[in-house]
Order: sequence, then C-alpha cells, then structure tokens
Amino acid sequence: MNSLLLPVHLCAIGVWLGCFFTDALCARVAPSGGCRQMELLASAQRRGDLLIELPAFFVMGVTGLLMLPEADPGPLLHLKLAVALVAIATNLQSTRLVFRRAEAAEAARADEFLRIGQRQRQVGAVVLAAVIAGAGLELIGQF
Repeated sequence: MNSLLLPVHLCAIGVWLGCFFTDALCARVAPSGGCRQMELLASAQRRGDLLIELPAFFVMGVTGLLMLPEADPGPLLHLKLAVALVAIATNLQSTRLVFRRAEAAEAARADEFLRIGQRQRQVGAVVLAAVIAGAGLELIGQF
C-alpha cells in the first residue's frame, strides 16, 4: 500500500467527522432570534458542507477505493464495505437535507426548517451508527 494513502485517508475521516458533528449540532439548533438567525445558521452549515465536508468526503472515498486492492478479501471486508455504503448513502442524504434546510431558512419557512432539522438528526443517527460499526469492524480485523 502506498505509505501516504492511509494517513491521508485518516485525516480526511477526521475532517469529515468534525463536519459531521458540527452538522449534528446545527441540526439541533432552533434559533430563537427568528428568520435571520435561521438563515445565518443554515447558510454557514451549507458553506461548511460545500467547502469542507464534501471535499473531505470525496478524498476519504477515493483513498478508500485506492486502498481496496490491498485489503484482505473475505467476509469481514464485505461487511466493512456494506457498512461504508450505508454511511455514504446516509451522509449524502444528510447533505441534501442541509441544502433543503438552507432553502427553507432563506424562504423564512420556520416550520419546514425545524422539520428538516429533525429529519437531519434521524439520518445523522444512522450515519453515526454506521461509523461506529465500521470502527468496530476495523478493530475486530486487527485481532
């Protein structure tokens, strides 16, 4: 394996996780300052996704694919890939919700903004469960 791939992959995971947890906190916020605060929060979250989270997510995926030929084949690898696909699909869904929430904030639709935030939390819980499962499978693979 290229000696740079794993550190780059792990750094991308760290950046992505930081964005993921920031998104999770933003999804829990119901600004008390009205529509302007909703718009500022949603806009900042959308910019963070565009400029930081999605590029880190892309780097994470590409480095993961580049390391795949060196991985030990078998059922554990298949399980890791399945968990990764769940995390990828649900994270993309969460990112889509970030953009929808920003649109709701810009249109001053507070009820929709709050409803989308609730959905983000639900989708985020699935992403988090997949990340924890993937980390657990990685630990199992070390023994």
